[in-house]
Amino acid sequence: MKDLEAKLIETENCEITEEMLFQRMLKYMDDVPSANLRDVRETFGVDSTAFAKLFRKYLNTSPTEYLRIKRIKLAKRLLTKTKKSVSEISEECGMDLSAMGSLFRTYVGSNPSDYRRQYLRKSFKENIR
Repeated sequence: MKDLEAKLIETENCEITEEMLFQRMLKYMDDVPSANLRDVRETFGVDSTAFAKLFRKYLNTSPTEYLRIKRIKLAKRLLTKTKKSVSEISEECGMDLSAMGSLFRTYVGSNPSDYRRQYLRKSFKENIR
């Protein structure tokens, strides 16, 4: 954590705390969903050890797990709320098509196309009642 403490930045005569830095990193990840973890670390000047410690401290998870879940949530929303192709969605979420399929099977239990079909079928049934 010593390295991280040294990384605390001064901006406009205002010291940024560790927690504020972490919140900015999360916001960056929200604003740039295709960013990989290296992009985030380099943007904020945080080494990989300190980066992992921040995620453990504030979210009790690893950066990799956080990013996977974040990408799956975004992909699920895009699959159900847009008509974009699965390929377009995987790119927008910062994953290649194969990785998205694999993550979906692991976290959701189906592939992206089946998830979309199941959602549309369920929505259709609810709307005709």
